[in-house]
Amino acid sequence: MSVRRRMIPNNPLKPAWSRSQRHLPVVLLLAPATLIFLAIVLYPLLYGLYLSLTDTDPTTLQSRFVGLGNFAKMLRDQVFWISLRQTFTYATVTLLIEMPLALGIALLLNENIRGRWLYRGLLMLPWVMPSIAAAVVWGWLFSADYGLLNYLLTRAGLIPAIEEGESWASDARRSATSPCWG
Repeated sequence: MSVRRRMIPNNPLKPAWSRSQRHLPVVLLLAPATLIFLAIVLYPLLYGLYLSLTDTDPTTLQSRFVGLGNFAKMLRDQVFWISLRQTFTYATVTLLIEMPLALGIALLLNENIRGRWLYRGLLMLPWVMPSIAAAVVWGWLFSADYGLLNYLLTRAGLIPAIEEGESWASDARRSATSPCWG
């Protein structure tokens, strides 16, 4: 014989806001991210919609409302149709070539082949190179011998003059706010 639990309904005399009060921390924690997201996504979307419905002179920034006139003008423009056709052609051809090629390479690199680690490493180079380039540029900017940032900060009196071969960015006390550490 099984014991059945009886469900107790919510207390109808308890105010609704007190039941939802347990969601308050969640709402408060999500509010800043939601507001930032809306500012980044919603504002440009609405501003783009506004611009599409107006005729704005870029030199004087004077706008006049034209409604759907810009869209009608665009649909009559031959350049729009040519660029649309080229866009769809490019997207179709690249998808038909790149997707099977990428799938084939992924399946090949998943096999137990000789030198697989080398091929995988070479395949990751385009992803890693921007980070390496950024690190090299920051290293040049903070160089003790020829760094532009070191020179400008020294000339402005924001950092003391450094001795040759010494970098203020390599000193942990002085470089806490630096984007690269020595």
